[in-house]
Amino acid sequence: MYTPRLRPSSFHVLNTRTTALTVSGAIIAALAIVLSGGRETEAAQIVVMGDSWAKRIGPALTTVAREDGFSVANAGMGLTAAEMATHPNYIEQTLAANPDAQVVHLSIGGNDILDFTPAISERSVAQRNQLLSTVTANVQTIVDRIAAVRPSVEVYHVSYDFLPSLPGQGTPSEVNAAFLEQASALESGIVSDRYTYLNNYGFGQLAMGIPALSLAPGDPSLPKLDQPGPAALFGDPIHLNDVGYSTYAELTFGQYRSSLRVPEPSGPFLSAIAIGLGGLSRRGR
Repeated sequence: MYTPRLRPSSFHVLNTRTTALTVSGAIIAALAIVLSGGRETEAAQIVVMGDSWAKRIGPALTTVAREDGFSVANAGMGLTAAEMATHPNYIEQTLAANPDAQVVHLSIGGNDILDFTPAISERSVAQRNQLLSTVTANVQTIVDRIAAVRPSVEVYHVSYDFLPSLPGQGTPSEVNAAFLEQASALESGIVSDRYTYLNNYGFGQLAMGIPALSLAPGDPSLPKLDQPGPAALFGDPIHLNDVGYSTYAELTFGQYRSSLRVPEPSGPFLSAIAIGLGGLSRRGR
């Protein structure tokens, strides 16, 4: 049985997010730009990898992360887990190009569900189990390859949300169940102390409510597993719109913010500034 991980209190970030910047990180970053002649260096601490959800969340995540003094490298490519696991150099080249990476924001596995034949509503138990086993094995390969290049990087595998509609695939209950089965398999099946699966299914319903059922945002009965995701957050049947990705970027960045270290300043002058600002408090998450 699916137990929602998100409660209304989890969504303060969507409605009452503080506008305060990380003071020391922001000032040091600004000084670095001035001292480099106005050229902003992009030493990314967050690397976004995987499918089209990865690619499309990149701009919104960049905006959110910058407020705390962090940079994002967006390497999303619209891949399946099978394609990413077997690609000869995508993982290695992406990490090599981002030597300061601390977190990999991974979005992968959704295309594997949707590309599988037959349709979700027509799959047997054996077919579903085969798919789950294959995707889990491919994600394990992805995580292992990341660790081989950068053992210290934390991998946050970010879920999708309940989709608004998938014509020809099945009812909302059937489609939601397929994605939740995959989430459960990944949560329990990946072996790594640097891997975390962020199961955020239902975040759209919690953020927007379900007006048709007279359920307000944050209603304790949400999410509803037999209901689709809110169309207001989606630009098409599979992808969020700008508002949706901005909302999700806020949520996911908040979930792994504690794994990020404020970038070290470079040069003796910036180091002295950092020491002088060391007593200033940073925003907690």
